[in-house]
Amino acid sequence: MRKSTFAVALGAFAAFGLGASQASATTFLAEGFGYADGQLTGTTPASNAPVDVSGGTWVGHSGTTFTDNIDVLAGQAILDNPGSEDANRILSTVVGAGDTLYYAAKFTVNSLGANNNVNDDYFIHLKDGGFGFVGRVSIRDTATGNYQLGVQSGSSFTLSGAASGVDLTFGTENLVVVRWNNATGTADAWVNPASEADPSFGGVADASRIGTAINGIALRQDFFTTVGVDSNTISVNGLAVASSFAEAVAGSMVVPEPASLALLGLGGLAMFRRR
Repeated sequence: MRKSTFAVALGAFAAFGLGASQASATTFLAEGFGYADGQLTGTTPASNAPVDVSGGTWVGHSGTTFTDNIDVLAGQAILDNPGSEDANRILSTVVGAGDTLYYAAKFTVNSLGANNNVNDDYFIHLKDGGFGFVGRVSIRDTATGNYQLGVQSGSSFTLSGAASGVDLTFGTENLVVVRWNNATGTADAWVNPASEADPSFGGVADASRIGTAINGIALRQDFFTTVGVDSNTISVNGLAVASSFAEAVAGSMVVPEPASLALLGLGGLAMFRRR
């Protein structure tokens, strides 16, 4: 069983509650990855069978000519670093200029390298209909054998972004929440928050991204060639996009439907041994 460092925060968040002020909030997407084990998208060449277990809900948009595709295992999307495919899911509506958008994701970083290093790169973000990315969250190396999160407002390849200042341990589940302000081109983020009033990090505006028409959220694998000490996997087992902080957090806690859970199994573990 994965350990969770945000259980206490979730308890506080539950006490905080959605409240009457959230009655008009909108959830644009809530994803629990309650699919059968297999390849998340229909990208070919395929890495694992069955292919497209999401039934077209998730679509590959980059790195799709290789076989290091995003897989689902036991209700989690498995991102391999190194890995090639990036995939996105479309929101229920396009969120445009002047709007503020939130997303939340439960994730675990597992180091496969001897030195517990990461590659200082991003793994989740909002996107427009092409390759305009905003609110990119990265994992950042530390000198302590742990890792931190970074957040970027725009699409610049200065990948580190603003740092959280909070050390996180490998193999432990965490919650990240990102607020994207489309009017100012600014992303702020929280790690394991109890409420939106908790301290955040980020807040560095990218004027070029103001008014971006956000239509999806994406998962990214870090396609790099140095395999070994920097290798890791990131498992994501819940995410949501909403118009409020509370709705985003609540949506990220969705549990797969029983019919979908019945299709899951650990017997396919060997199938997911990476190349």
